[in-house]
Amino acid sequence: MTTDLFPGRKVPFLSLFIALGLVLAGALPAVAVTPEEDPDAAAAGWLVESYDDHPDSFGFGGGAGDIAELIFALSAAGVAGERAGGLLADLEAAAPDYLPTGNAAIAKTLLAVLVAGGDPTDFAGTDLEADLRDGKDDTGAFDATAFNQSLAILALAATGNGIPADAVSSLQGLACDDGGYGFDCSGGSDVDSTAMAVQALLAADADASAAVQWLADAQEDNGSFLAFGSPSPNSTGLAAMALRAAGRTAAADAAADWMATQQAGCDEENAGSIASPFDGQASLEFATLQGLLAFAAPRYDQLDLTAAAAGVPVVCAQEVADPTTDTAGDDTLATDDDRMLADGGVPGVGLALLAALLVAGGLTLVRIREDT
Repeated sequence: MTTDLFPGRKVPFLSLFIALGLVLAGALPAVAVTPEEDPDAAAAGWLVESYDDHPDSFGFGGGAGDIAELIFALSAAGVAGERAGGLLADLEAAAPDYLPTGNAAIAKTLLAVLVAGGDPTDFAGTDLEADLRDGKDDTGAFDATAFNQSLAILALAATGNGIPADAVSSLQGLACDDGGYGFDCSGGSDVDSTAMAVQALLAADADASAAVQWLADAQEDNGSFLAFGSPSPNSTGLAAMALRAAGRTAAADAAADWMATQQAGCDEENAGSIASPFDGQASLEFATLQGLLAFAAPRYDQLDLTAAAAGVPVVCAQEVADPTTDTAGDDTLATDDDRMLADGGVPGVGLALLAALLVAGGLTLVRIREDT
């Protein structure tokens, strides 16, 4: 069935309904989520709200490193894909102060740009991939620490252009005697360094079995991982990410279960955030940025914000008064749209449906007129 709404072109009647549906769907806001049902989406929603509230001081200063962490977190949660372009612009504005600090900064920025779907060959006036590859020394090292060496390998893995073999060998040479990785091994292995090394070795198709075993053995009975002697959401998030990538699903799930106990519920302040053992808003944001990685995140080099759902989750939308009850002390009653928004629904959907019916009716009249 066609109709001549557009002169010279026959438009399928069903296609008009489909197009209308797509227009309406594009106007849908994000669905409300709760920490109990969607812990990673709730954490991501809280992070976006915090970032929008104070972008210049978000995390530990609102710089490029914090913006990169937010890109990783949103991608891991699979939400807020619509924010990719804006975050890339913010990252590019902050990059000139960050990139000169070293190869680790270049690697982190490169990875974030790739995850957000940007062009790393022309970002903040430089070719990030070329700069990182040029930063490798003759021994294959990008950095003296296992954590940053792993970060560089993961960033290059995400480019799809190959990982230098000597960079992998350099990382393997940093392994401690116990099979894990540490800052310099003088104090033994640590969770963060080992978790990053596991991901980098897996990305390079290298043997990570010893590091994976060290990580599994380091897990506490409650599923958490320690940093400086205390359960750490950051270390636990990184460890769960690595264990999941290594196929240790049960251990990763145990870490996620512990992380859920650290997340603020709908009846608490900062609902959706993940508690930090340290005080302050910055610590809370950083704990949430990496803590949510425990829930279902793939390896860093496999993150993709462009594939995430577009909308930003609304955390714990509040119920409103029954329309038959005057709880506000005046004659104002909650509307249908208010109630639907409170339940995570679509504001204005009644008007949207009415508009759809009017359009459909008009098209039907056009078709009837054509047939008569």
